Amino acid sequence: MPRTRPKLLAAIETALTAELSASAEAQGGPSPQDDGDILPGAKSIAGYLFNSNDEKQTKKIYGLAQRGLIPVFYWGGLLCARKSSLNRVINARERATVSAIQETKAAVE
Repeated sequence: MPRTRPKLLAAIETALTAELSASAEAQGGPSPQDDGDILPGAKSIAGYLFNSNDEKQTKKIYGLAQRGLIPVFYWGGLLCARKSSLNRVINARERATVSAIQETKAAVE
């Protein structure tokens, strides 16, 4: 199984890229009138994603943002994210992972 891990990761990345580009085209991006959609600060993002805003989870948000794994933006020096964008990425990653696992299983069998 160790040899299939790089293939699985590559398949997940390919499927995720395709899923995100398809969902972004379909939705056209979030509307500026989305009230309550913006999460200001790493603590509020951690509270939304992990249901906890302790220091460890806040640092994790900065790490995920730095690696480009979650969609964030800076507004006046404050790290912010949209709930709708986070949900879209989470849903796409779930579908991409399931799809890649199924493809890898089929290739192994």
